[in-house]
Amino acid sequence: MAYDVCTPVYEGPFEMLLHLILQEEVDLWELSLTELVDSFLRELEAIGSLDLDVATQFLLVASTLIELKARRLLPGTADAELDEELMRFEERDLLLSRLLACKTFKDVASMIEGRLAAGAKSVARSAGPEEPFRSLAPDPLLSTTLAQFRAAALRAFAPKEEIEQVVDLFHVQPLRTSVREAIDAVLIVLPQTGAVSFRV
Repeated sequence: MAYDVCTPVYEGPFEMLLHLILQEEVDLWELSLTELVDSFLRELEAIGSLDLDVATQFLLVASTLIELKARRLLPGTADAELDEELMRFEERDLLLSRLLACKTFKDVASMIEGRLAAGAKSVARSAGPEEPFRSLAPDPLLSTTLAQFRAAALRAFAPKEEIEQVVDLFHVQPLRTSVREAIDAVLIVLPQTGAVSFRV
């Protein structure tokens, strides 16, 4: 469902209104948010159904426009003109990032919906291979006797001998000096030299 805006300063698709505000072709001050909301509610009453995508996009844009207007109504000084200009660019970037995120999720949801619809038309094969493919593979149990089955089962279920796990430590360097010996050596050297570097 496409939603069209009808206000004294703009009349057309709702998505185009966002673009024009960002390009400063439509003045935010002249745009009445009350008229936008009333027009949207009248459109919903006329249709009788709610499109979640359109409603989400409308709420996102309307809340951003309210935030922009509220910030510009705050009192400021002449010295803060540069900060206000930077804030304006920051507000535009924020709006664009939100719209881009919204469009990304909408596109991904549409792609997933398309794949689910395509997958719903597929039916998995439940039967085995047809002839002559069924007879191509030899039967591995064709020449196996009952005695061979019994012997294989006895081997499989026979108790296994526990093998002691030995960890090979040949790669570990043996300790030639204990920590206690190293502490004693440091305690002997410190009183004689006063300050000692641990660098070798």
